Amino acid sequence: MRRALTLLSVVLAALAVAAAPAGAAQPRHGLGFELHAGGFWITAKSPLGSDRVRLMLDRHGEVAYYWAPARIGADSVRVRFGRLGVLAFHFTPDHREGPLGCGGRHDGSQQGTFRGALVFNGENDYADVDAHRARGYMQARPTECDGGRRTAGGEGEVRRATASRAAPVAETGAFIEATTANVLPADVFYCYLDHGPKGVRVVFGALREERREGMRIERGAQIYGGAAGFQWNLGTGTALIEPPAPFEGRAAYKREAHGKGSWTGTLRVPVLGAPRPMRLAGPAFTAHFGADT
Repeated sequence: MRRALTLLSVVLAALAVAAAPAGAAQPRHGLGFELHAGGFWITAKSPLGSDRVRLMLDRHGEVAYYWAPARIGADSVRVRFGRLGVLAFHFTPDHREGPLGCGGRHDGSQQGTFRGALVFNGENDYADVDAHRARGYMQARPTECDGGRRTAGGEGEVRRATASRAAPVAETGAFIEATTANVLPADVFYCYLDHGPKGVRVVFGALREERREGMRIERGAQIYGGAAGFQWNLGTGTALIEPPAPFEGRAAYKREAHGKGSWTGTLRVPVLGAPRPMRLAGPAFTAHFGADT
């Protein structure tokens, strides 16, 4: 695996030398793909016009995110994730797909297949990924084509997916956020109610956030759970958190007379590539508890 990583790095370096000349206008592109490899569900996304790719690895709720600088062309993507891995994919659109940025799709995209190599190890070799194919899409700003007509979708920006919280109705929603710092590196825990098409569920998340080798990295866990895992009372200012696996233990919040809250317990969660679980409660954390809006 390490040898494959080294060889692919050499290929990436050669491709960089063959890049477009300085000063040339670079088209703006986006992409997304997914695959299964090494026991992980893996996705990669880059918003339209971004110069970074977000790689996500998910193994039964244990997750890791890596935002890294990328070279994205009309039919290719090349990324180096520091010493952890490299990505070099070429994109082939499906048959009957219209020209990229024209016709067919309102967002200026093409569905198709990525081929090449994704070699990724992760911290302390927690992953062993050596993948060569993925399904996904490439996207470009719609351009003039077919006699000067433009696609109906305008610029077709890809919007970054974020967790949404539906507005609660009078004490039907609450949240807890606890963090060790307001700047990176930091350990963060969050919990809130999700009002979605599948009913009301509780979202539990914990991430170790840091910057390293030009990347932003977040590792921890993100899962849904039942209502029993988040018991709360806004009136008394108390809450009890006991998420399902891969979390372990529990944590309790209690609003004190001075307005601040105590956040105590045994709650912890494994971190991919870390030697020991991340503790999620105690005096190192500052916690906030309130109505979800």
